[in-house]
Amino acid sequence: MALLAPVGFILASGPVLGAEPPPVISTAPVPHNWIDTVYSGVSHGLVYPVGFVDRYFLPAHEEIETNRSYLRVIGGYEWANKDGVHFRRAIRAMVRLPGVTDRLSLVFSDDEPNLPPPPTVTLGAVTPSEVPQVNPKDRQTAALRYSAYNRLNTKVDLNLATRSGLRPELAGRLQQRLPLSRMVMSNLSLTGFWLGGTGFGERVRYSVEHPFSPYTTLRLDNAATHIEKLPGITGDTRLSLVSQLSPKAALSAGAGFTVVMPLWQGQAYSASVIYRRNFYREWLFYELEPGVNWTRTPGGHYPRIPTAAIRLEIQFRTGRK
Repeated sequence: MALLAPVGFILASGPVLGAEPPPVISTAPVPHNWIDTVYSGVSHGLVYPVGFVDRYFLPAHEEIETNRSYLRVIGGYEWANKDGVHFRRAIRAMVRLPGVTDRLSLVFSDDEPNLPPPPTVTLGAVTPSEVPQVNPKDRQTAALRYSAYNRLNTKVDLNLATRSGLRPELAGRLQQRLPLSRMVMSNLSLTGFWLGGTGFGERVRYSVEHPFSPYTTLRLDNAATHIEKLPGITGDTRLSLVSQLSPKAALSAGAGFTVVMPLWQGQAYSASVIYRRNFYREWLFYELEPGVNWTRTPGGHYPRIPTAAIRLEIQFRTGRK
């Protein structure tokens, strides 16, 4: 019995017959190879800086492409020389309707992608009085959006909307988002629309983002709009450099211009600097934007118009920490 005691102890303290052995966890470091290098480069060189730019300075027409529900309430004062101070408010929102269908959502935005060019445009026999007038209060849009196709980097959306001026709007859009290289991201969208009081039209947008570092990104936005009632195409271009100053603040300096093709007639030029900061709560932001505009007059002159703006924004989003 004395000889059997050690054997009994070994059997009792060992693994139970038929039980799975405990998992073997290796503490040896995983060798770093080219796969990890590519992943780290894309994550820190492209995804992080582009994501920061999107959170702070994403244009309204691209923000509504998100799949998350959100609400942004923006209000502030804008000043332009000789025009005085004006209070402007805007609501941007995306409300998904999963109870109805995953493809349906409500969108509220203040972008004006389907509005005609400035009334100073004169091409051919068209006079300023024949160009549909743009009412600043007509920017707000409420739309019912149906996602017809959404795979990888390709989206197709159909919109039934109305503007704040009770103008109906129908639109279909194809969007393609693709990286041009490990450090360059591009976004292309093609839109066909019909807007009450304006008619049929087409719009093309193309943007490119190139991070120079995890804290600095260069962004180029281009757009071209054609309205069948009007000859020519209106083109808009803006180049901006976004820099993260801290986890709560960023600066965007940029310049842009508007031209009418095929005459390549410049209609407006602008330059501004936007300082944006998150304060007090993670969902509170304020912006300061000094700038200058040069808008073409009917006589062909471009007087310098200093501008300034201060805005306060409240963000409501799902999935935020």
